[in-house]
Amino acid sequence: IGVLSFDNFTEATQNLDFQDKSSLQGKFLGALDSWCSKYNIYFVNLRPEKSVIYLTRRQLNELIDDEFTILDTIGEIANLNEIRVSLSMGIACSDTHAEKLGELAEEALKIALGRGGDQVIVNIENQPMKIFGGKSNTVEKRNKITARINSKAIYDFIAKFDNIMIMPHKSTDIDALGASIGVLEMVIAQGKKAKIVLDFDAIDQTCQKVIDMLNREYVKLLEYFIDPDEATNLTNAETLLFVVDHHSPTQSIAPKLVEKTKNIVIIDHHRRLDNILQDTILTYLEPYASSSSELVVEMVELYGIEVPINQFEATIMLAGMMIDTNNFTYRTGVRTFEAAATLKRYGADPFKARLILRESLDDIKTKSNLINQAKIINNTFALVLVPDSIRTDRVQLARTADELLEIDNIIAAFAIGAIENGQVAISARSVDKFNVSVIMEQFGGGGHLNNAAAQVDNESVEAVAKKIETYLETSFKEATTMKIILTKDVRGKGKKGEVIEVASGYGNYLLTSKQAIEASVANLKAIEEERENLNKQALMEFEAAKKLKADIENQPIKLYVKIGETGKLYGAVNTKQIAEEYKRVYNIDIDKRKIALEDNIHSLGVFKVPVRLHKDVVATIDLQVLEEE
Repeated sequence: IGVLSFDNFTEATQNLDFQDKSSLQGKFLGALDSWCSKYNIYFVNLRPEKSVIYLTRRQLNELIDDEFTILDTIGEIANLNEIRVSLSMGIACSDTHAEKLGELAEEALKIALGRGGDQVIVNIENQPMKIFGGKSNTVEKRNKITARINSKAIYDFIAKFDNIMIMPHKSTDIDALGASIGVLEMVIAQGKKAKIVLDFDAIDQTCQKVIDMLNREYVKLLEYFIDPDEATNLTNAETLLFVVDHHSPTQSIAPKLVEKTKNIVIIDHHRRLDNILQDTILTYLEPYASSSSELVVEMVELYGIEVPINQFEATIMLAGMMIDTNNFTYRTGVRTFEAAATLKRYGADPFKARLILRESLDDIKTKSNLINQAKIINNTFALVLVPDSIRTDRVQLARTADELLEIDNIIAAFAIGAIENGQVAISARSVDKFNVSVIMEQFGGGGHLNNAAAQVDNESVEAVAKKIETYLETSFKEATTMKIILTKDVRGKGKKGEVIEVASGYGNYLLTSKQAIEASVANLKAIEEERENLNKQALMEFEAAKKLKADIENQPIKLYVKIGETGKLYGAVNTKQIAEEYKRVYNIDIDKRKIALEDNIHSLGVFKVPVRLHKDVVATIDLQVLEEE
């Protein structure tokens, strides 16, 4: 059984009239119906945005071999109609009864949506979960109703528990720390106590800067930190545990904590992994958010009681948002800027946040040296390896990957190095539709379409790099050039409507700057249909111009004017008068701008006046200018 959902359909069509909305729905459902008919699959539409399919294992294998190209078809229809709609699907295959199979399919769809949509999750009994698609950026769908419900639930949970732990992920970064501090203040606002689990020996350099500042200026906040071993000893079945900025036990600072309590609340913005913590009391997983700090800030604003976030704490949270969005350039939505404005009201200092995120001179030198040694694959991918002998951190790797992405034609960049705890960390960045999150999931990590990361145990930097390189070469054999359709005239490249072949990097630029669209089958067909319509229209205009030419040349006109004693005209005959006279006498409409008079007529006489009706049709007016009696 498969359960299908059109992502963002209701939101994308809410401002359309009924006819346009029905037409779009028909196009999407028609594409689905054709796809199902191709494989002889039974298809049932339940409501505008949701459908169900019933299929055999043999048919499912055919879909897997086809890699669910229906995702691309739906994407092409959405692009042609300039709306943000995609398709998500959950399919379950198991030797069980229909009701259970339906529940498994719904759960698979939930995973697909939790990972950002535009993808298919296939759950076959006794096999690893298969993932297809996920090529588009997520569309912001959450609203304040969700945030309000979750903030109310968290308020109620905090009220019930006296032993509360807040745990960010291992190799804690500033977004995880900032979000954890926000949750801490929500607990304090209710008069309860909590601890943030933090391994001071395994934090990145931005977090280390914050800890140094706390030691100098904000010592009181340090009282709320606890090391993983002590936290493990204090955690029991009556502990409320907040898992912040991650949702997999393999990413936790202290995995044993999640084994000691079932009272777990997840707050995270990353795409859902298949090893997500199970049996939680609340999972607030929003891949549409820019950062976990953004999610927490929004809940703070809707909390119902005042949450005492001070200026420095607000600055830390702002820095977390800044680093996760690369200074508000990646994965930003309306909620992102609303959260930033809220933090500013709490006194967040953008300048101090920038100071926290600044790099040292040594780091800049190291980054420059690494970029100089970057390995370029197929003129499309860039890999940088920090030698095993040099310890780096996730922040430096992220900044290096960001810098690599500035290289012309590079669509994906990977920075790989050993971090303090002996793990190998990978930071991955990409542009446009290249999905680095899928690659990072192969290493137990994840993230977002264009921004992802992973940490690997018991591997060398070289071994990890080799695996990435092999994966790229076997799974992403993309050509160094691509075909696109110009939607505007581009100097030196072509005219609107032309299909051209360009370097992939430049092609992606033209696509993202709305100067071109992909030369997909659907787009090429649409362009061809448009060209045929234009040709038909041009032919009709040509025939109409020829008929008008005959009418004009068979019907001369006379204009009567007053003249003075010297024989000169009072005024002059112009194109407006000629056009008006034709309309008055023959009821023929002539555009005065098409009457090609070199100058106004200033004397009596017979004149041959050209009229440019069409680029290939010029009529001649027989005009007599006579004296008015």
